[in-house]
Amino acid sequence: MTRINTNVSSLTAQQNLAKSNNQLQTAMTRLSTGLRINSGKDDPAGLIAAAQLGSEIASTNQAISNTTAANSMIDTADTALTQVTKLLNTIQTLITQTANDATMSDAQKAANQTVIDSSLAAINRIAQTTNYQGRNMLDGSLGYIYEPTTSGSMDDVASLQINSAVYDATDGTDVTISVGTAATVATVTATLTSDKLSTDLTLKLTGNDGSYVFTFAKDTAGSVVEQAINALMKWLTVLR
Repeated sequence: MTRINTNVSSLTAQQNLAKSNNQLQTAMTRLSTGLRINSGKDDPAGLIAAAQLGSEIASTNQAISNTTAANSMIDTADTALTQVTKLLNTIQTLITQTANDATMSDAQKAANQTVIDSSLAAINRIAQTTNYQGRNMLDGSLGYIYEPTTSGSMDDVASLQINSAVYDATDGTDVTISVGTAATVATVTATLTSDKLSTDLTLKLTGNDGSYVFTFAKDTAGSVVEQAINALMKWLTVLR
């Protein structure tokens, strides 16, 4: 009697059927997902490359979203600043008009002042209320914020200038300053090579309060002149 495990034709048919079922399953999976690689067995090397490309695509898409959001934020600020510019132009026009005393009456000047006050209030309102996704944009909160670091060196900085800074009123920032060389006020020491002055000597100092003239007559002892000039320079150094 013929058995199934000895029927070579049947075994070959079953093997081909299983292979066809696997290929059909792979084709159905690719059709349903639209992807050629759905698992590691489809293409191991291709799967790794696809994963890396997928990560880069996700990052690029997020960067595009960030750029779109930034453009929206800029558009919001630009619209607000355009309104502020119009209000400022209105204020400038009214100020120029009010400066004409020959044709402007007191009532007209008062009316212009009312418009100017309203325009200033509108500018303040725009600055306080303009925001993007709940974040104020024109109220100064987006200014420079000092964030100290615990590491790093300032040795390579030739010069540093901060025009303005915004600090949190509820938080204190400790700053440690190491002075390498302290600045000192220059002094002048007078030394005469002769015992007496051969001609009259006039010393004139000019400042915000005017000029001061000190005169030393001819034949004055050199030691007296030296002491006077050195004492004067020491006095000026103390005043600084």
